[in-house]
Amino acid sequence: MLTAPVSFADPASAPIVIGVVTLSQVPAGQQTSGSVVTNPGDYQNVPGLQVMTVQVPQTADSGSATASLGGVIIDTGDGRQQPGDQPVTWIPSIGDSVSTLLIRLRDRPDTLIARGSVPVDHTVTSDAPSGPYSGSTPSGPTTPGTSPGQTSPGTPSSSASGPTSGSTTPTSSSTTNGPSQPCTMPPVSTAGGVEVIHGDTSGNSTEMSVTVDGQAARIIAAKPGTVFWRVPEAEKAGGHEVTFVPGPGKTPVKLRLIVIRLQMSADQYDLIRGQWTKLHVLLTGLEDLPASAWESGMPPDDLVSLKDWQDRSGGIKPPGPHGSGVVVLILDNKSPETIRMGKHGDRVVLELHQRDFARGAYTYEDKIQSLRRGTFNILGSATVFLKPSAGEAL
Repeated sequence: MLTAPVSFADPASAPIVIGVVTLSQVPAGQQTSGSVVTNPGDYQNVPGLQVMTVQVPQTADSGSATASLGGVIIDTGDGRQQPGDQPVTWIPSIGDSVSTLLIRLRDRPDTLIARGSVPVDHTVTSDAPSGPYSGSTPSGPTTPGTSPGQTSPGTPSSSASGPTSGSTTPTSSSTTNGPSQPCTMPPVSTAGGVEVIHGDTSGNSTEMSVTVDGQAARIIAAKPGTVFWRVPEAEKAGGHEVTFVPGPGKTPVKLRLIVIRLQMSADQYDLIRGQWTKLHVLLTGLEDLPASAWESGMPPDDLVSLKDWQDRSGGIKPPGPHGSGVVVLILDNKSPETIRMGKHGDRVVLELHQRDFARGAYTYEDKIQSLRRGTFNILGSATVFLKPSAGEAL
C-alpha cells in the first residue's frame, strides 16, 4: 500500500515513475531487503513481492530514470537514510503490524513524497528459514516470465506478445555455522525474468550475491529463506550456471538454470477483412534441459498464483505431482473482435514434453483470419512444471 501525501511538479522536467520493491510480507525481527527499480511493472504480478510506485523528477544532469534513483532516499524507521540506487535493508519491528517506508528526495529531505506500508509476518521464528521449500521438496504453483515481446514478471515461464499491426550501509546479521539446508530454485526462467531461491539464506542482500555464468545478477528482495533476483537481460537461451553466495557462514552453491525465449511472428500484419495469414511460434532453450531434469514439479507459490494461472489458461488443471514434467504453452487471442485463430479458437493450449524438444527448439504454426481491419495482439506464455534445481555445494 502506498500513499502520496504531497503532490509536486518539477518545472524543468516531467516526472519518472519508479518502484519500491519489497516482499509482500516482511518477517518480524529478521533481516529483510528490498530495492528501488525503474521498471516497476515487471514485478507487480509476482505474489511474493509488493511494488509501490512513486513519481520522482528526472535528474537535471542526465534526465535518466536510473540516475534519478540516487536522488531518492528511503527511511525505514531505524534512523538511516538509504539511497535508492543501493539495496534497502532493515529489520521490521516485532511490535509492529506493518513496516512503514518513507520516501523522500535527497535534495528535499524535509518533503515526504510518498509513504508505503508492508505487512509484518509474526508467524516465522528467528531461527527457521522461511519460504515454500523445505530442503528440495517443492510446494505451490508457478508464474509467467519475460520474453522479447511483452514483459510479464516472474519465473519459470516465458511470456511474449504476438504480432501487432499499425501500431548503504548493511545491517548486522548473525553468522550461521554448521550444515546448511539445501538451496532450491525453479529450473527455468527467461532473460530479464524474476527468479527465486529458497533455503538457508541471509535476509540481507548486501551479504549475498548471485551470478549467472560469472555475470552479476541483481537481488531484488530477500528475507531469511527466500531471495528474489532478476536474470540478466542479455542471457541467451539454453543452459547456464548460477552461483549463489547465501550469506556469511553459509556454503556457496551452484544451480543449473535454463533460459527460454518465446518468439512469435506473422507473415503479414496489415490484413483486410477476411484475409488469412500464418502465425509462427518458436520456443527455444528447453532442448538443453537434460533428460534427468524432466520430472514433474510444482513451482513455488510466491512466484505465481495457481488460481491466476488457471484463469489465464481457461481453467485447465496443472499436471500431477508424479510422472514426467510438462511445459504448458498457451496462446491467447487478445483481439477477438479483430482476428480469429484457426486451429483452436481464441485460446491454444499445448502440453509439451521432453519428446517435443528431442530435435531442437519447439515450433508451432497456426492461421489467423482478419474479422476486420485493425491492430491485433496474441499473448503467449510458457509455464514450466518441473522439479526444482537443487544447489550443489562449492
